[in-house]
Amino acid sequence: MNHQTIDNELWLKMADNPEQEYNVIVQTNGDPSELAVEIESKGMIVYRKFTLLPALALSGIGERLLQLIDNPKVRRIEADEVVHAC
Repeated sequence: MNHQTIDNELWLKMADNPEQEYNVIVQTNGDPSELAVEIESKGMIVYRKFTLLPALALSGIGERLLQLIDNPKVRRIEADEVVHAC
């Protein structure tokens, strides 16, 4: 398992609660469309595709999301959270 692919805090949450649903941003190596098809076939929901920075916003249970860590199409997995400006 490549822990550099996923934010450590998020990995710990998913490992402790694998049945919980999470919203994440998955940065991809290349066109995110191929990975989107693969992700949806595994029961996860892609709710946004980014093109400027190749990435997908998706939701799924922790157990399935953790399976993406070793996928060569996945560059990074981070929590999709609201960001507030100071």
